[in-house]
Formats: sequence, C-alpha cells, structure tokens
Amino acid sequence: MLEDLDLPVVQLALKRTIAVLKFPPSVADLREAVAELATQGQLTPGQAWGKITAALRAFGYYEPEKAREALGEDLWSMVGQMGGWTHLCECENPDVVGAQFERRYKAMLDRRKEQIQVPGKIKQQFALMLEQVTAKALCGPRGMAESGALARRE
Repeated sequence: MLEDLDLPVVQLALKRTIAVLKFPPSVADLREAVAELATQGQLTPGQAWGKITAALRAFGYYEPEKAREALGEDLWSMVGQMGGWTHLCECENPDVVGAQFERRYKAMLDRRKEQIQVPGKIKQQFALMLEQVTAKALCGPRGMAESGALARRE
C-alpha cells in the first residue's frame, strides 16, 4: 500500500508518526503524514487571497501579465476559476469574492492531499468500478448485457 511513494519520504513520515502517535501508525497514518510533508509550505487560503489582493493593488486592470508572473500558475489558475483577472479587478464586493476564493482554494488543497493519500491502483480500481456502475444504471434493469445486445443489433 506504500509502493507508489518514495522510500525516503515514507521513512521520514514513519519517524514523524512514531514520534506523535501513541500506537504504531497505520498505512493511512503514514500516507497522511506523507501528504502533509508533500503539501508543507503551501499557502493557506487566507495567504493565497492576500497575495491576489496585493497583486490586484500592485498591477491592477492594465497589467495582467505581470500579475500572472507574480502569482504563479497555481494562483493564476484559481483567478481563472473566479472569473478571470478583469472580473476580480472590477469586483464590487471583495469580501464575498474572497470567501468564495478561499473555499475553492481549500478544496483544491484537499484534492491534492487526497491524490497523495489514496494509492494510484485504488484510484484506478475505483474509477473502473464507478464506470461500470454508471453504465449499469444507464442501461436499465437488465444491465449491461442488454446494452451490448442492442449495440450489436444497430
């Protein structure tokens, strides 16, 4: 369950979990510690929004290229999700937009952490199972066998 992770990172995560847990760490504990190590140093949602508002003040409406350079690709991608640079510059209610941004940014961080915590093989198996369940649900009560028969008749 740890084969997809780098050994030195797992060893460091093991040392950390042994130091803070009362009982031996589970695989989930180790994967969570690895995810925390991998995401360490990332901006908090509040810090990220602060960086964007600072860029809005510094570069304004007319210099989106400089803002993009200052923010980096991750934050610039979030700016795009929020309606783009122009939209943020013209925003009349920055507190509301800031709260929305922070929720989206936190969700992105959570997705990144989950990408590390869940092994790749399990993600693939889950996606395959989800695809099969969805196909079965779309084909009605007789299931996927009928859908295959219908496809051959057409």
